[in-house]
Amino acid sequence: METIKAASLKSKAEVIDYIKGLLSVINDGKEGYQSAAEATENTELKALFSKFPVSALFTPQS
Repeated sequence: METIKAASLKSKAEVIDYIKGLLSVINDGKEGYQSAAEATENTELKALFSKFPVSALFTPQS
């Protein structure tokens, strides 16, 4: 019985680590789009880069 609990805890820890990794990738992307928005002088691109990271998280992809 103890082995099952240990295995379960390990898998929970692995899931948490995986989610932390995904969040890190998302945050890196967000920072990248923010940097791009700040770096460009093109107003259309600035608007696109400014809204894309947020809308990409909440818009279903087809």
